[in-house]
Amino acid sequence: MAILKPLVEFKSHKNSYTLIEENHPRIKIRNLYKYIDLDSFLKCLTEGTIRLVQPSEWPDKYERHFYNADYSQITMEPNSIPRIWACCFTTRKISEAAWNTYRYGKQGLGNKCVKLKVSRSKFRNFLRKDKRVQCTYEGFMDYTVTDYDIQHLHLRSSPQYDSIFSQPFSVRTFLSLLLLKRSAFNYESEFRFLLSLKESVNDTEIFIKIKWDELIEKIEVDKDMSDMELDVLKTYLRLANVPENIIDTVTRSNLYNDPIEIVKIEG
Repeated sequence: MAILKPLVEFKSHKNSYTLIEENHPRIKIRNLYKYIDLDSFLKCLTEGTIRLVQPSEWPDKYERHFYNADYSQITMEPNSIPRIWACCFTTRKISEAAWNTYRYGKQGLGNKCVKLKVSRSKFRNFLRKDKRVQCTYEGFMDYTVTDYDIQHLHLRSSPQYDSIFSQPFSVRTFLSLLLLKRSAFNYESEFRFLLSLKESVNDTEIFIKIKWDELIEKIEVDKDMSDMELDVLKTYLRLANVPENIIDTVTRSNLYNDPIEIVKIEG
């Protein structure tokens, strides 16, 4: 898998692009999964928004590595390194790591997690409807690099340097670098939406309007969520006009359920 991804504009959507190889086995994936702590999700439902952050705010220093880099020796073109805001999803229907990651270190309602099944195309359309948005980009994370690779890609001594930096630096190169993640995290199967804005803003986070009743297709909640917390969630879902058939089918995660208590080994 090449580090530089093709930047392809959707035929039906101007200024919306994919960063996905043509032969990627999941290039046409329809559904994505968003994990979010309960407290944050209730705020999203109340405000009818979703939060996107600049990569400079990502907790993993290896993911911030190329967003915060100094590109002055290879380009002076500001359009090649635009300010970007991002929102992360996973393509995995079941992810033990995601359940733990999005509630780690949080208290109260934030200590419980919600998994949303959403339509990839619908989410893209909500981003495009925001008049502030200039371009949207989307793609799978690339887990082919190690910690060492990421720390040394910018050096001419790196075996991968020429394949990335020998050609004129462009927004395609910049965005491809933002889709790099250490191989140790490949179990996440992350899919990322990125966007740029028409006007310069200093905010490290922005909020995009979302009609949750149109976006959500299915909801699963933390296995430890109490009945009272689940009732609170359903109340907020109804206030956001989420369809009753979706609310009625909210289930707790069965990740650790064992369908057979005692297995009998056949002889």
